[in-house]
Amino acid sequence: MIETGSGQIKHKALIIDESLSSRDTAAGRAACSLVDHMRNMDMAVTEAISVEDGSANIVPDMSIHAVLISWELEGTTDGEPAAVALLREMRGRHNDIPVFLMAKSSKSIKNITEEVMSLTDEFIWMLVLGVGYLLYGFIAYRFVGQGTADTQLHPLTE
Repeated sequence: MIETGSGQIKHKALIIDESLSSRDTAAGRAACSLVDHMRNMDMAVTEAISVEDGSANIVPDMSIHAVLISWELEGTTDGEPAAVALLREMRGRHNDIPVFLMAKSSKSIKNITEEVMSLTDEFIWMLVLGVGYLLYGFIAYRFVGQGTADTQLHPLTE
């Protein structure tokens, strides 16, 4: 954490995932568990459950340290998955902040393009890896070593 004259500033993450609204599904439980664990590690976490909500948080908030975006967000923009427009917006505002693209199934990632890969720093299989592993990679990537071969989660280019 960053030390200041009046105390510590929490690391802040924005998670954009519609699954956060439904703890009764495996995807919802995984997303909510990730948020809970991050908060238990004394991180500030902003939850967004739609593209519009995520966009409303990306634009004005310059204090975000990392963004996690679900590839399966509902809707399209100009015929592309909603996550693509959000990734472009994110990179236009915060080019140096790590972006983690999350997905629940291998079926959904078949239309990930090279552009999407270039806009994303890491890829997370939400239903495959345990929350502890996700957090280890997230913390190591962002706040310890800026991603080394030993700490990266699953590079999108694998």
